[in-house]
Amino acid sequence: MQRKLIESLLKRRQIMKTIVTRQAFSHPGAILTKTALILTAALILTFASCKQDDDDGSTIVSNAPVDYTGASSAARQQTNFSFYLDDSGIIPLKDLINEPASVTIKNSKVNINLGIPKDLIRISMVISGVIATPNDAKMSINNFGSFYTSDGKYMLSCIKNYYPAYLMYADKDVNIKSTGDVSFDMNLKQGWNYVFGSEYSLTITASTTLPSGYKWTVSDVAESGTEAGILTVNGLPEGYYIVIVFNSGTDVSTSIAITAAMTRSIQAIGYSTSSDNSFELMNMTTSKGWAGTGSFPVVLYSSGDLTTEFKSATVYFANGTATVNYSFFKDVNP
Repeated sequence: MQRKLIESLLKRRQIMKTIVTRQAFSHPGAILTKTALILTAALILTFASCKQDDDDGSTIVSNAPVDYTGASSAARQQTNFSFYLDDSGIIPLKDLINEPASVTIKNSKVNINLGIPKDLIRISMVISGVIATPNDAKMSINNFGSFYTSDGKYMLSCIKNYYPAYLMYADKDVNIKSTGDVSFDMNLKQGWNYVFGSEYSLTITASTTLPSGYKWTVSDVAESGTEAGILTVNGLPEGYYIVIVFNSGTDVSTSIAITAAMTRSIQAIGYSTSSDNSFELMNMTTSKGWAGTGSFPVVLYSSGDLTTEFKSATVYFANGTATVNYSFFKDVNP
């Protein structure tokens, strides 16, 4: 179970990257691109139409509660998240979406009003290796996993256990079926849709409500931008490894405790191959480089053909960077 859960943490991010950018629907913040080479866990891809109460279909979210867990006091004071992060930096939503294009918070409630995107293009021109029915359906090139303040320091995302839901627009009801390496079969409704993933099998669901368990969450964006922190493990044996940094004080003394903590207490995650003993650490909430400072429980996960192993240690990081010896990690009890 632990192996499937850990591998799904990374693969779910890779699947969403394939489905949701400009060259394969991927949000700019979704990083960790190498994971597709090494992960095999199955996923559910779920698609749900957004709630739209007004006549023109522009009200995507109306007075939804905001979760501020882990957010700074400054983050809690922010009211305007009507900005987007792309490769050029922070830009107003109105540059990408015909008005209305606003994301605002008042009294800890969020309202999202989005018009029609300016970048609609035929799906067959956006994604290779898919069949769209009808084949003239169009969708937005940009898809929104997070909204930002004008300075880029604070972010609003629709999240469940660190995994984001994306907002995707289609100009008509359409089925999109993969013919490539990543298998999916999705139905998008006309207008804005939630796009999100979960585990274990392939299924399609349509709904007019927020996906079950997801919350609109405000968080602080790491000052390091997209630059990843680095954990170097000297003397790391040959093999494939994943490293997970947990919140300070998290119990990682047993595999059962680690499995439970994976659903709620992850700070950062990274991986390494046999030719590299350095782990690039990415923030699981913001999908940006992790830059934490302090002592954090760290779990080193190794996976072979017949074995799965956890080791743990408490590691001190300075701005996301640390160097430790492999011998510093101790075996974890079942």
